[in-house]
Amino acid sequence: ALHHPLLFLVLLAAFIVLMIWLLPKIWRGIKALVARIRALFTGRNPGPKGHPQDPA
Repeated sequence: ALHHPLLFLVLLAAFIVLMIWLLPKIWRGIKALVARIRALFTGRNPGPKGHPQDPA
């Protein structure tokens, strides 16, 4: 970073933009995974968006 500060700043900005784009997708995937694991232990089927359905 000390030898090429402009390259470092460009790559840092690209990394920040990539994280802003990817973090909602990663978070949604983690929530869906937790819902599926919870459904596995409770015996419920997960809904279409990863939310457990009511056994009515």
